[in-house]
Amino acid sequence: FDQAYVEDTPYEGYFTIGTAEGIESITPEMLRDFYETWYVPSNMALIAVGDLAVEELEALTEEYFGPIPAGEAPPEPDKFSSISDEPVYLVATSPSWSYSYMSLDLKIPTWEGGTVDGERARLLETLLAHMLDARLKDAYEQGFLSQLDPAKWDPFNYTDGIRFYGTNLRADDLATALGDYWSMVLSLEAEGFSDEDLRLAADVVRSELQFELDSVGTTQDDEWAGLYAAHFLAGADIGTVADRLERVEALLTEIRPEDLTEYFRSLMSAAAPIVIAVGTDPSEVPTVEEMQAAVEGAAPGPVPRRTVQVSSLMEAPAPVDPISEGPVEAFEDGYEWTFANGATVVFVPSDIAEAQVDMRAVSQGGWSAMEPGDRVLAGRLAVRAVSNSGLGGLGPSQVQRLLEEQNVGVASFIGETTEGFSGSAAADGVETMFQMLHLLVTAPQVDDQAFAEAFQLGEILLQLAESNPNWMTGIAAIEARHPDSFEWFNPLAPPEVLAALTPESLLDRYLARLGNVDDLLVAVVGDIDRDTVAAMASEYIGTLPAGEADTFVNRRSPEPGGVVRREVVLPPDTQSTGVEVYFEAPRDRVDVALDVTMAALATILNARLDAQIREDIGATYSAGSRVSPILAPEPGVSAYITASGDPQYIEQIEVTISEILADLVANGPTLEEWAEALAVLNAEYTHEGNSDHINAVLRRAYAPDTELPTTKRLFEEVANLQIGDVQALAAALFDLDQRIEIIAVLG
Repeated sequence: FDQAYVEDTPYEGYFTIGTAEGIESITPEMLRDFYETWYVPSNMALIAVGDLAVEELEALTEEYFGPIPAGEAPPEPDKFSSISDEPVYLVATSPSWSYSYMSLDLKIPTWEGGTVDGERARLLETLLAHMLDARLKDAYEQGFLSQLDPAKWDPFNYTDGIRFYGTNLRADDLATALGDYWSMVLSLEAEGFSDEDLRLAADVVRSELQFELDSVGTTQDDEWAGLYAAHFLAGADIGTVADRLERVEALLTEIRPEDLTEYFRSLMSAAAPIVIAVGTDPSEVPTVEEMQAAVEGAAPGPVPRRTVQVSSLMEAPAPVDPISEGPVEAFEDGYEWTFANGATVVFVPSDIAEAQVDMRAVSQGGWSAMEPGDRVLAGRLAVRAVSNSGLGGLGPSQVQRLLEEQNVGVASFIGETTEGFSGSAAADGVETMFQMLHLLVTAPQVDDQAFAEAFQLGEILLQLAESNPNWMTGIAAIEARHPDSFEWFNPLAPPEVLAALTPESLLDRYLARLGNVDDLLVAVVGDIDRDTVAAMASEYIGTLPAGEADTFVNRRSPEPGGVVRREVVLPPDTQSTGVEVYFEAPRDRVDVALDVTMAALATILNARLDAQIREDIGATYSAGSRVSPILAPEPGVSAYITASGDPQYIEQIEVTISEILADLVANGPTLEEWAEALAVLNAEYTHEGNSDHINAVLRRAYAPDTELPTTKRLFEEVANLQIGDVQALAAALFDLDQRIEIIAVLG
């Protein structure tokens, strides 16, 4: 991809990570010269955003940066990149790649940020992307395209000065799918765009800008800093969102469908496609000649009818009254409603993110309450098929376009011990978010196209298990941890199981866990009033069908004794050697004190891994850890430690990890590590987001309200934390004679 994207540009011949020959030829003088040329004040912007007076920030800037000589401004890099009308066809295969697909890109002009012409060009590019994406999805749903995955058309920035429109597509016959897709692009070019196309695209642009305007009051410091950096580096607009919205509105009144048709046709005449077939083996993808024939044989033809737009997903059901309601003392102004169907809605008002509402709904059970094999069939394939289908008789495009216009997203999930939904919405899209959840329970669908795409995903997962290092080591870890119940935890469906699937069987699996409610806990957090949430809860949650009460089942094997070590031999062309170590420790309960202790231990452990493995050994790409609570099926704590690196250093990395853990168990953190961990936790628990409130609400399924991990309680608990608590948790968790080790080695 690098080769194709940068050919005949100033970037040609350069690679982000360099080449072995180039790295080995570097001298100290070369590094010094580069630093002295580019790292100079005349080429620098200092951006500081935070709770300090401007005068103080200016004084600090002058004190530390003022004495540095300005230096000579380096030459402006040449980033101009011409557009070629010569098509490019390439085949990229490797045994380490897991599935086949086709990449199709069209190079487009870059625009200069912060200029009138640049802003107009950017708007044209955005509108065209929305219009083509919508029309291609119409074509996909109406059978004009033979690809398996939903059609898309996205703009993307490869690097500064190089931009593309592009898509990837998967299909049983990639060459045919390529020809179908390019024929439809040519058809849409010939047809041109209508007032309705422009109106729908403009509505999406307006909605996105309006949401940004409504949210500007809670823009975080790091977001402001990122914007100012983008302005310095690429001329990004740092004016007010209101001004930008006004300018865009003015441009929208001037732009006509004919302008966009002309713009699209000019792009198509100037640029030729870059087509790359990607796969495991050349025999599994089209040849260059077959791709060329597919593109050259494409021709304009009929276009799909435009999907009828909807303004609502459904009529609101008649509301039902809750059987109980009242305040939730653990949260400031928190309130809850419980309904006869067993569902409870908890609302926590929050203006942390202005004009935004987040939701998560969880019920107990998950695939542990189903049959062996349903981890992948229900938890991955069924959920995916439903998400790519329509709802309540509406088509996928009808649903998706309404969600885009209202900045709404809702997704379902089926995990090991829980199932449910997560979503978010702009404040004026909250009812659509609740409607979406309601329909995902009462009227989900599995369309034939969505089923075919999910089926192929099942096949791709089988290929990943044979060629992808992360999947290979992950499966090895599952086999080591659950030797007696692997059939429950297997993330793959055998070919014969996939072959027996039907759209109806996937939908049945989905409905088995998500087709009714019994103990659904819905957390709603955001910038909205209680009365609105009360109405939504009564109409869309209280009216969900009630099911029989059930819960999760413990399908886990007992933790294996001793040290369980597995070596995973990586496929050819793969260099991702590494170490993964797993620990578990049972606990009587998971409470706020344990949450804080885990966070402190993870902070200290990550700092040690970074210093002693990444820095001291200097031969690892990454090293880190995760210390997490186990809430179900039995309370406990787990730790996952990983480090990847040069094959010749893997044994040293493995030994170093053991030494770090042994020292933490024997001696605990140093005073310096302890002080740093406390500072990190105090800073982390000072800044809260909607997700923090949601996580605390959902802990109600496992703990009383007095033990919910609100940020206030977590912050207060830091003051009670002792250095010995961290050492004690390390001693309980890091038993070096009781662990699982997965070592990835070269074949």
